[in-house]
Amino acid sequence: NGLAFSPDGRRMYFSDSHPKVRKIWVCDYDSDTGTPGAPSLFFDTKVVSGRPDGGTVDREGCYWQAGVGGGQIYRLSPEGKVLMSIDMPIEKPSKPMFGGPNLDVLYVTSIGGGEAKGRNRSEAGSLFAITGLGIQGVPQTRFNG
Repeated sequence: NGLAFSPDGRRMYFSDSHPKVRKIWVCDYDSDTGTPGAPSLFFDTKVVSGRPDGGTVDREGCYWQAGVGGGQIYRLSPEGKVLMSIDMPIEKPSKPMFGGPNLDVLYVTSIGGGEAKGRNRSEAGSLFAITGLGIQGVPQTRFNG
């Protein structure tokens, strides 16, 4: 889960949501060959609420991660420090992604249905839009195949 690339395409992030693992890794990435380097631990989510799920990056090179089961979205510095946490109205946010004309709206998907427990169950499975962050995302590459 959590696959995302730094704005310059030279770092690749990915995560393992298994309850016993709950870690985010980073590795160097050669965008010309598509070859990742050896992974290193970027952030251990056992120190925050929720397991790592979907992720994205912003123009400043920070990684955003959905804390599924913890009702949080986290913004992590390129060094892996928590810079911001956003309390979501649902328990299971699943994927943050920047959008809008200026890429300054953070959209967040969430898990609903039988998985929805805890707070605001009626909103579980909804799409949320967070504005006013003053942060922009990076354009995503379209699949060419």
